[in-house]
Amino acid sequence: MSSFDLLLLGLALAMDAFAVSIAKGMVIRRYLLPNAFKIAFFFAFFQGLMPFLGFMFGCIFDERLTAVSHLLSFLILTFLGIQMIRSHEEPDDCLDIKNILVLAVATSLDAMAAGLSLAFLEVDIIIAILYIMAVTFCLCFAGAILGKKLNKILKNKATMFGGLLLIFIGIKIIIDQISSLG
Repeated sequence: MSSFDLLLLGLALAMDAFAVSIAKGMVIRRYLLPNAFKIAFFFAFFQGLMPFLGFMFGCIFDERLTAVSHLLSFLILTFLGIQMIRSHEEPDDCLDIKNILVLAVATSLDAMAAGLSLAFLEVDIIIAILYIMAVTFCLCFAGAILGKKLNKILKNKATMFGGLLLIFIGIKIIIDQISSLG
């Protein structure tokens, strides 16, 4: 794969993480840069880890696991979105490590299937992972900052919109999975 192909792959895999980073950025009240860095770091780490796992264990994973990963992503994102809307979490609760880790895993499950594909294409997995992680980090950092700016526009409705965004991303993942089957 060319560098351009790897860049496009990184962009495609990072889109869900970018959207969730915007939602997380909406609840940042203070310490913008450290929180944006934390969000970007965890999303980039898991976007790199999952293709590696898919690549290394390619013979174990099959299409059924890919379908389950989409369903699992949908359930996690929808649950967290509903929880965010219902509880009106304080901004700091939305940015704790546990919350970010769950979202990072949920948005990176589809990257495992990409790792499986990379194994079949005999791509240098280290180079591919570096591209994926760099693109994800940059997009998620920018997404968190963009979310903070949106918070100023949305005022006290940011948590609700962030929760709705998580639910929308979960629904989009399922719709994409269903449309790829038919």
